[in-house]
Amino acid sequence: NSGIVEIVTGTLNLPNGGTSSGSFSIPAGTTLMTDSSTFAAGSSLSGAGIAVHRWSQVRGTYNIAGSSQFLAGTNTFYASADVQSVGSPVAITNATLVLNSGETISTSTLTLTSAGLTGTDTVNVSGLTTLAGISGSNIYGNRVTNLNGGLLLDTSVGGQYFQSGTINVFGTLTHTGPNSLYLHDQSTINVPSGVVWDVSGDFGVVHGGGGLSTINSAGTFRKSSGSGTTTLNAIFNNSGIVEIVTGTLNLPNGGTSSGSFSVPAGTTLMTDSYTFAAGSSVSGAGSVTLVSCNVRGTYDIAGSSVFGGTTTFHASSNVQNAGSTILVVNGTVEFSSGEAISTTALTLSTGILIGSDTVSVSGLTTMAGNVSRMLGPGITNVNGGLLIDTTVNVQDFVGRTVNVSGTATLSGVTNLRVADGATINLLSGAVWDVQGDIGFGYLGGANSTFNNAGTFRKSAGTGTTALDVIFNNTNTVEIMTGTLNLINVVQYTGGQLTGGEFIVRSGTTLTFPAGPNISTNQGLSLIHI
Repeated sequence: NSGIVEIVTGTLNLPNGGTSSGSFSIPAGTTLMTDSSTFAAGSSLSGAGIAVHRWSQVRGTYNIAGSSQFLAGTNTFYASADVQSVGSPVAITNATLVLNSGETISTSTLTLTSAGLTGTDTVNVSGLTTLAGISGSNIYGNRVTNLNGGLLLDTSVGGQYFQSGTINVFGTLTHTGPNSLYLHDQSTINVPSGVVWDVSGDFGVVHGGGGLSTINSAGTFRKSSGSGTTTLNAIFNNSGIVEIVTGTLNLPNGGTSSGSFSVPAGTTLMTDSYTFAAGSSVSGAGSVTLVSCNVRGTYDIAGSSVFGGTTTFHASSNVQNAGSTILVVNGTVEFSSGEAISTTALTLSTGILIGSDTVSVSGLTTMAGNVSRMLGPGITNVNGGLLIDTTVNVQDFVGRTVNVSGTATLSGVTNLRVADGATINLLSGAVWDVQGDIGFGYLGGANSTFNNAGTFRKSAGTGTTALDVIFNNTNTVEIMTGTLNLINVVQYTGGQLTGGEFIVRSGTTLTFPAGPNISTNQGLSLIHI
C-alpha cells in the first residue's frame, strides 16, 4: 500500500504480508489484522479501532486509540517510528513486542500472556498490568516500565519473568501461585510508599541467572497466605513495612532495612547477610533466623531466635526481647548493645556467644557440638542449669564470667577448656556434676578461676578429673568415684586447708598441687597430696 486504506466498517484481514508506505484508517468499531507486514517510514496507522498484528514491523506513525493486540512472532517498533498512541489497552499473546522507537509509550492496561515485552522505550501503564501464561511472560531489556495501576503476577500455570531493566510498581502488586517470579540480569523492582505487594501462597522470587536482582520496597510487602516458605532470591531493601501473616519469609541474599518487619506468632523470618539499620524494627511473637546479620535497630522477638554466621547486635540496637529461646548453630552471636539480654533457654551448637552484654538465661543453657564457646568480656547468668556435652569435641569459656545456678552437668569424652581469666561462679545451692574422667583444661592466657559456693561433684569415671583452674571452695567438694586432681592454686596455707568441705568417698582420691603437707583436713577419708 502506497496510498490510502480506509476501513469504514467491519474487519480488514491481510494474512500474507506486504509493505505500506501509505496510510491505514481504522475508525472506532473497525479492526485491522496484519501478518508479516512492514509499515515503512512515512506510513501511518491511525484511528480509534482495533489493530491486530503478527510478525509486524513499524517504522512510520502509529496512532491507535483503540486496542492493539500482538498475537504471534516478534513485532518491532523501530527508531524511525513515531508512536503517538500504542493502543489502549495493549495485549501481547504468544508474541514479543519490541519498543525501540525512542518515544515514551503509554497505555491504559497491559496484558502479557506467554509473551515478551522488550526494547529501550520507557513504558507507562495507567491501569492494571498482568503477566500470565503457561510459557511465562517476560518484561526485559534495558528500560523503565512504570506500572501505575498495579501488577498481577498470575503464576497459576507457569512462572513469570523480569529480565534486566527497572520496574516501578504503583498500586497493588498481587502474586498468585503456585509458581514463582523469576528475576534475571540485575533487574530492579521498586515498590513505592503506599503500594502493597501481596504474596498469596508459598511462592516467591527465583534468581534466574546473570547478576543478582534487587527489590526496593518502600511500601508494604505482605505474605498473606500459605503455611510454607516464600523465598525472595534477590537483594531485598525495605524502607517500608514487611508483614508476615502466615508461614515463613526467607531473604537469603542480603539487603538493608530501615523499615519494620512484623513477625506474629506462628510465623518465621529468615535472613542472611542482612543489615537492620538504625531506626528499623523486627518485632512479634514469631521466630527469627539471622545468619551473618547486623542489627542496629529495635529487636523485639517473643518467639525463638536462631543465629548463624556472625550476627552482631551493635551499640545502637535496642534489644527489647532477644527471643524466648536462643539457638546459636554453626556461628557466632555478639551482644554488644548495652542492654541486659534475657531468654528462657540458650543453646550453643557449634556456636559462640560473645560481647559485652550480660546474658541471663532462666532455663537450661546447653553447649554441644564441635567446639561451642562463651567469650568475654560479658557475663552469662545461667539461672536454670547448664549442660556441657563434650561428646563431639571440647567446649570453651574464654575471658567470660559465668554465674551458675541449678545443676551444671559436664559429660562426654573431653574437657571443658578455660582461658584468658574466665571466671565460673557456682552459686550457693547449685551443683556442678562431672560425669566422667573429664575436667577443665587450660587453653591459654591468664589463669581462670572456679569459685565453688555450691556442690562440686565427680559422680562417674574411675579415672582422673583434672581441674586446671584456680579452684576456690567455700562449700562442698564431693568425690564419689575415681580421682579429682586440683592442679592449680587452692586454699591451703602452712599445712592448714581452709575454705569448704572436701568429701573423699571410700576408694577415691583427692590430689593437690605440690606444696606443704596438709596436717588438718575436713574430709571423711584421707586426702592424698
